[in-house]
Amino acid sequence: MKQRPAPKLLIVEDVKSTRMLVKSVLGKEGYQVFDAADGLQGVETFEREHPDVILMDVMMPVMNGFDACRRIRALDSGKDTPIIMLTGAEDIEAIETAFDAGATDFITKPISWPLLTQRLRYAMRGAELMREVRQNRIREAAAQRIAKVAFWGWHPATDGFMHSDDLPRMLDLGVEQLPSLHSLLAIVAESDRERARRAFTVAESSSTRIDLEVRTLATDGERIIRIIGERGAEGRDLGHFFGAIHDISETRRTEALIDYLALHDELTGLGNRRMFSQTLHKRLTEFTSRDEGYRLLIGWIDLHRFHRLNDELGETAGDAVLKQIADRLRAHGSAGTSSPYCSRPRQERIRSPISTASSAGCATPFASRTRKSFSTARPAWHSHRNTVRTPSSCSPSRKRRSDLPARKAVPFSSRHRVDRAVATHWPSNKRYAGH
Repeated sequence: MKQRPAPKLLIVEDVKSTRMLVKSVLGKEGYQVFDAADGLQGVETFEREHPDVILMDVMMPVMNGFDACRRIRALDSGKDTPIIMLTGAEDIEAIETAFDAGATDFITKPISWPLLTQRLRYAMRGAELMREVRQNRIREAAAQRIAKVAFWGWHPATDGFMHSDDLPRMLDLGVEQLPSLHSLLAIVAESDRERARRAFTVAESSSTRIDLEVRTLATDGERIIRIIGERGAEGRDLGHFFGAIHDISETRRTEALIDYLALHDELTGLGNRRMFSQTLHKRLTEFTSRDEGYRLLIGWIDLHRFHRLNDELGETAGDAVLKQIADRLRAHGSAGTSSPYCSRPRQERIRSPISTASSAGCATPFASRTRKSFSTARPAWHSHRNTVRTPSSCSPSRKRRSDLPARKAVPFSSRHRVDRAVATHWPSNKRYAGH
């Protein structure tokens, strides 16, 4: 087991015999003793040796004990090295001045060596505990800042509200203090405010636990916070509530994104197979509860020879086609009155809107609107025309597409397939012209 080093002690005393006596007595107690003849030497020795405890006389030449104590405290920021002053038995004024200068304790002359030994041990133990408390507070503040957690307390009798200093900064409130529960509720979104007030009221009357999520108004927008609290367990705490506030805005946004990606196609933004199944089940449930005469309309669009587009123009052009088709279907759906739904359950197939209609005759205008959404050619991938690769199946002597004159984009009739619309965006090509 590693042995702890001997504690360092600095004795600052202008009487040499006293310094020698302290070194002799405390040296036998296991201290490593350093000495200084005046306050200035004491400050210099402190900077050089960094002792664990200091014995300081009051009256000394060059610099007295009070000034030396102040200088050491200025140099000892955050360490709280204990300083024990040596004073006269009846010098009350000197004792008060010593404490004002930053002294930890005092001992009167003549020195009682057994008492001095205990005072030194107590002073060093107290300083060590203070350093541990300070370190724990620093680590706790860092953990709270990383976890976005702040603490609060509430006294229902006075409506007094107290909180950790980092709460306003964590929630970006633009204020430094929330003095009452009313001030806390004032930053809650109006739609959640009454629910939050009711939660605190019920907890006060029934001593139940507080646990709710609300939206708050911040300078940069809304935040989502979770408020947790309960009544104190014993003593004076019985009349108070204590808890924590957790900023869960990022967590909820991440969860929403995960939920969205789990149910939507990443490229087009349309629903995937899982979303299609869920929506279909929901519409079927609604459909069975309707009166007779309603129809459930389900259709799909197959992109024939879509793989040939990817082979000749690259996947980037194919992605642009899929995005344009999805945009047109969404625009078509928003223009309708039947709240349709589109999905892309497979790479080359898009489910057309799921919708209910009051009669079978409504299917005709529904299909006409879908067909009409593709009746106008809109080149969406012109940026790829100069980077098109020559198809491997073509003859090496064939000219590149970018070297040929552009063919005018024209509308296509309802009997053409979707990939015919793609062909009209590009110069005439034997491999596409007949499809």
